[in-house]
Amino acid sequence: MTRVVLFIFIATISFMLVFLSAGCGAPVDTSIESKESLSPLRNEINSLNFEILQEQKKLLAYKQRMDELNSKINLQTTNNYGSQVNDLRGLLGDLTAEMNLYSTLEIGILTQADEILKDQSSQAQVLKDQLDQNIRSLGDQIKTTQENLVFWQFNNSYLPEKMLHLEELEILLKSLQDQIEELKQQRLSISSLVLENSRSIQGDKRNALDNLIQNREEAQAEWLSLNQELSQIQERQRNQNTSQLSLRTELNQVQNQYNQQLDKLKKIEESLKVKRESLKFSK
Repeated sequence: MTRVVLFIFIATISFMLVFLSAGCGAPVDTSIESKESLSPLRNEINSLNFEILQEQKKLLAYKQRMDELNSKINLQTTNNYGSQVNDLRGLLGDLTAEMNLYSTLEIGILTQADEILKDQSSQAQVLKDQLDQNIRSLGDQIKTTQENLVFWQFNNSYLPEKMLHLEELEILLKSLQDQIEELKQQRLSISSLVLENSRSIQGDKRNALDNLIQNREEAQAEWLSLNQELSQIQERQRNQNTSQLSLRTELNQVQNQYNQQLDKLKKIEESLKVKRESLKFSK
């Protein structure tokens, strides 16, 4: 057995020597040498793959930040402060017009009350003047009647007529006196009625002015409240505009960074593609 193994070993060595002798002088191209020559290219590809992963992470971070900024901007946009400001300004304008109207109404109430009082006084004076004239006329008639009555009281010449005239004159005198008393009462009634109406008009004027003042004060309080609310909303609007300007500025910056990062990633991916093609043709 030992001899057989030794023979086979010697035969194998002889065959290898003959093969090496036949190939002497030719270049040696083994798989080990080929792999060693491709190793730097593979390292570059691996490095590019790793770099792409890192750049993709950066790109994703920029994308997430842009989404976050857009979300904040859209959320702020839902707060339509401009519409609220316009609505409040409209209400304030209406209240201002209403308060100006109260001033006009106040003048109107005072003027109307004065005109009613003057008109009433004028009408009452006309009636009083008429009554005074009638009273004077009746007074003259009473005086004449009294004179005639005295005449017939001391006239004894016509006795039959005397009694008749005295009776007629006494009746007439009583009638005239009753009439003049009634006119005087009417005159007093007119004065009393004028006074009563004047008090009523003054009371109505005070009530109207009190209601007007109360409504004006309520309108002024509402105006102040709305104006304060307007100032607060305008302040929030300014803050929102400032915040949006800051957010949009940052968004533009991040968008530029994203675009630059995307260009950079594309260049690396293009370089990786070229390296892979080179590796493919080198095998």
